[in-house]
Amino acid sequence: MPKKIVTVTLLLVVLAAVPMTGCTPVPLPSPTEAVPAEAHHQARELLSRYGWTTTDRWATHWVTLPQRFEHRPGEFPIPIYWAYNNELSKAIGLDLSPYLGQRVEATVYDLEEELPEFLRPYTKARAVVVTHMGKTIGAWIDKGRHYAFACSLDRKPLEEITGMDWSEWLVASGVVNLNNEIERELAALTPEEIIARYYEALNDHDEERAYACLTRRSLTDFLFSNMGDLALYHADYNADPCRQKVRSVRVNRIELLPVVGNPEGVVEYKVDIDVKYEPGGVFVEYSGPHVRFILLKEEIAGTGWRIIGIGTGP
Repeated sequence: MPKKIVTVTLLLVVLAAVPMTGCTPVPLPSPTEAVPAEAHHQARELLSRYGWTTTDRWATHWVTLPQRFEHRPGEFPIPIYWAYNNELSKAIGLDLSPYLGQRVEATVYDLEEELPEFLRPYTKARAVVVTHMGKTIGAWIDKGRHYAFACSLDRKPLEEITGMDWSEWLVASGVVNLNNEIERELAALTPEEIIARYYEALNDHDEERAYACLTRRSLTDFLFSNMGDLALYHADYNADPCRQKVRSVRVNRIELLPVVGNPEGVVEYKVDIDVKYEPGGVFVEYSGPHVRFILLKEEIAGTGWRIIGIGTGP
């Protein structure tokens, strides 16, 4: 039976590491401004038009849209969040592009209906409606914690809307710039060199350099892991409350494993490391020698190998 690849954020951040699904989610911030009743009325009308019914649970987040949809290597994946969901918004005639860099209101609504069948085993649905100066400029359905990306209001996935898979869309949408200097530098590295670079960056506490070694799909996990039920997304890599902080880490050995059960194009390595954690915080594992099993693939043709998952067993 083929292995199931699980993307885990184990030791994936400088000074941090192991998200735990049983941890207490990040609490919602207290609202600082009132949302006009008319905005809620318009949102509920829009959702009702596509067969969605809101409950009495909702939360509004005042956020500033990124200046661009391009995501630079190692950057926290907020631009990917908005680029992805803008495709879902455009499917129903809305577009966030003219409002990039501006402050908007994003309201998360709990919904009575379940997610479409193609998103099973996920069933719990939320709606996000974005407004700017009273005008609705974006709306989509998401799954919430622990991975929110879902579908458009008319129940279509990204692939159906764009006619592209994830990798193709990253480039065609401009989220990934193949001419970026770091992209070109990483494209020349072997899988072993990517692993070594990743751990060197962790040891140096160089956050962006470490995260640049991960696939974009893996990075988007950090947006939603352990977030609150009505949260929008985490704002940075350190937002997850359930993590151990890494003081130092050293790689002792990198060993390529036979390709058994992994999907085509995926390679797996056994990596022996010594890690020291900062005292305090959530205890997950002890400081000392550990074994990691690291999966890598070429997420985007021409950009080289990236880490898709790090686990404690093969």
